[in-house]
Amino acid sequence: MVDRLNSQEELLALKKRNLKLARQNLEKVKEHLEKRLRSYYLMGKTGLLNVTFSTRTLPDLMLFNDSFKSLIDYDKKLFNHYRESIEQLIVARDSHEKESVLLSEFITSAVEQQQELDSLLEEKRELLAKVKTQKTLHEQAVSELKKAEAELRDTLAQLRTKRDNTLKGFVLNKGMMPPPVKGRILTRYGESKVGDALNAGKSQGVTFDASNGAAIKAIFAGRIIFAGYRKGFGNMVIIDHGLDYYSITTRMEKISVQEGQAVGGGDIIGTAGDIATLFEKGIYFEIRHDTEPLDPLAWISLDR
Repeated sequence: MVDRLNSQEELLALKKRNLKLARQNLEKVKEHLEKRLRSYYLMGKTGLLNVTFSTRTLPDLMLFNDSFKSLIDYDKKLFNHYRESIEQLIVARDSHEKESVLLSEFITSAVEQQQELDSLLEEKRELLAKVKTQKTLHEQAVSELKKAEAELRDTLAQLRTKRDNTLKGFVLNKGMMPPPVKGRILTRYGESKVGDALNAGKSQGVTFDASNGAAIKAIFAGRIIFAGYRKGFGNMVIIDHGLDYYSITTRMEKISVQEGQAVGGGDIIGTAGDIATLFEKGIYFEIRHDTEPLDPLAWISLDR
């Protein structure tokens, strides 16, 4: 496009030079024609006076007059030719000037549009760079989130396994857990004993002959779901060991735990005393699965 504009400018300059040269030639022809006309005027028409005083014959004078008129006609044609050429050059010059102006305006507009396109392209490049950066950050965030989710799943699985092991631990430790209190057995599971608070005809647990002030402990880890006085049982503590297994200890002199409290195996939950066993002797202990009484001696080891 710029080359085309340069070509138009060169062509316009050539037209201007040709126009200038044509005008110069026109002026020369004009001066020459004026001289011809002046001479013709001074000579006048061929008349009696020219014939009388001329040394030439009449035919010669007539021939000269015709020749002179022919020269003047030729000069007039030449003048008209140059004038027409000048007019054509002027039209061509004006046309090229207009075309040059239009071409220049078009080039200016094209340059501005190109600048706008370049600016838009740069904006798109910056936007693309931002999108790529955001995509990278998003991918990193997704990767970190997936990693965190995997770690959370592993943690939950570990906690679930730990919980299951804890819950199953009571069952897995069957026959190996320590008794709740040290002392000889007064009543075994299933033995009849008149006046037993839990069952007047048959014992559903084990009664230990505990000394005054002896520590009473949890046989296994769990959570206290009841700690308080219960009519007919005295001070009672019930521990939930999971999987619907419960240990029940009654006739305690003092309770050392609260409901909702977590305890570990061997933690002290209360103490024995003479007053608590005044009417029914010994610390009474049960193990139940849901509501079903189980033989405690099958779950604890008296050697521990």
